[in-house]
Amino acid sequence: MPLTIIPPGLTTESTSTGTSEKKPYDSQEFLPNKLTSGDSEEFRLLGHFGTGHMLAPWRCAVEEKQGDGTLKFAGYDYSNGYEDFPNAARQTDWTTPDRRKIENEFVKPKRALCAIVWSYERSRVELAVIEQRAIKDSLVEVLQDADFGFDDNDISNFVVKIGKQGAGLETSYSLMPKPRKVEAEVSAAFAAIKETAKVEKLLAGGHPLLQPRAEFNSESSEF
Repeated sequence: MPLTIIPPGLTTESTSTGTSEKKPYDSQEFLPNKLTSGDSEEFRLLGHFGTGHMLAPWRCAVEEKQGDGTLKFAGYDYSNGYEDFPNAARQTDWTTPDRRKIENEFVKPKRALCAIVWSYERSRVELAVIEQRAIKDSLVEVLQDADFGFDDNDISNFVVKIGKQGAGLETSYSLMPKPRKVEAEVSAAFAAIKETAKVEKLLAGGHPLLQPRAEFNSESSEF
């Protein structure tokens, strides 16, 4: 019997169990506009501004130039200054079938509340990115209420339910707080990332919860 010298997974026969379907990118973020009308989700604040886990920077969609000279959407940048977005994305003409871009008209930065939270919907730590004025104003009011605070581990002693109603120009958002004892699972999860999940990383092009892709070169490779 001949020896098997090719590892499984490299032959045509063994590739049939694979899949070419791409998994959706998980940004580990919550944005209220992703909710559908009538839906709501519960969250708990993990840390606050004083601990480095909450920030209110400007957020703007940006574009980057491709090799062929065309511009392509490149996500969102964050800054403390409204004018600090030289690569701001062009406005989209939503009246055209191809949703063409409008030259020399750019999207405007928006003030975003960025906070590390625990998602009860997905049972994990996430970055909440909130631009909606109604939600931001409601949270500010809650945080100024003496009945709502943080425990010795800098975890909020309350949860908030964020809801959405309507669509388009008729969309409205709500935030309701509710006192609740901090669960052991939440405490453990925050303790594991408390020192690394700083929201200020957004200002330097990073992310508080996602690690940058590893960079490899011939000098750093070891075998």
